[in-house]
Amino acid sequence: MEILYKIKCEVPLRVSWHGYAPTDSTEWIKLPIKDKVVAKIGMTHALIAICGCDKESKDLTNTTFSSDGLIIEIEGCWPKEISELLRKPEFLRAPLIENDLLKTFRQDIQEILEQISFNLIDNIRNYFGQWWLSENFPFDENSFNDTFWRDSDGEWKRIYPKTIVLKCPVRLFGLSKRDWQELGTRLQKPTKVNMFGTMMANAKAHLDNNDGRVAIVESVCALESAIKQYIPSLLAEMVEPPIPEGLLDNAVKEMGLRLTATIIFVHLSKKLNLDSDNCSKCLQAIEIRNNIVHNQQRAIPVNDARQYVGAIDQIIKSINAPGN
Repeated sequence: MEILYKIKCEVPLRVSWHGYAPTDSTEWIKLPIKDKVVAKIGMTHALIAICGCDKESKDLTNTTFSSDGLIIEIEGCWPKEISELLRKPEFLRAPLIENDLLKTFRQDIQEILEQISFNLIDNIRNYFGQWWLSENFPFDENSFNDTFWRDSDGEWKRIYPKTIVLKCPVRLFGLSKRDWQELGTRLQKPTKVNMFGTMMANAKAHLDNNDGRVAIVESVCALESAIKQYIPSLLAEMVEPPIPEGLLDNAVKEMGLRLTATIIFVHLSKKLNLDSDNCSKCLQAIEIRNNIVHNQQRAIPVNDARQYVGAIDQIIKSINAPGN
């Protein structure tokens, strides 16, 4: 016999927000997972970090703050016997004592949480630019300490034994209400973020670690990826049939990234609304990347690297702006 289980997990992803937080349950993201299983994603007012705003305040307008995590709620049907096992203390001690039924249930919950967490990190980190969220979030039961099921007496009880708690620094910008709504749309039809979005998040993470050298290499690779993705759509307006992607890659390789970027910056800056100072910094960053790779240049002041990475970030956003 199967019964309906209500499960909630506070995932310790310290997301930044701006002027908004999805504390109203009517604004939580709803995701169909599989047959008889539905998930919701949001947060409560209690999860708002004290740093950056008054924790008791309901007015978050024009305030940037962080949260201590996101809540994932799951509703689904599993065998009734699982609830009887979870009530026994011996199944909540470490190391875990398992039986096949309980082990399968825990694996089901873990897989659902992992997949949702992966999609959240991919989008919030690489699409919305919160690079400080780790791509290497430890996907195991230790990641989900605060996972509970609601017993028939209304009490929330643990599914896994409590082990570790993960924390991250507070940041200076975050998701807006519009971002949260867009995230919901993206999670409904999960798609991987463009590679250059991932590489830019990596570059900014390297800056956090004061590694300007690797940050420049990663960001210039992101610029190259963005340009290669843009060129086919540009040429599609002019040539028929489309030029094969491999041929375009070879053309960029033969011309070199600096020449390819220069042509775009000189002849398409008005069409793409490119800032001339950012264009200049991008070309300088390409030269520095070449010196790093070919001449083993090592000393890159992190403040200089921050300016180059910021310029490349803005150029990539302009190239990928709607309508371009």
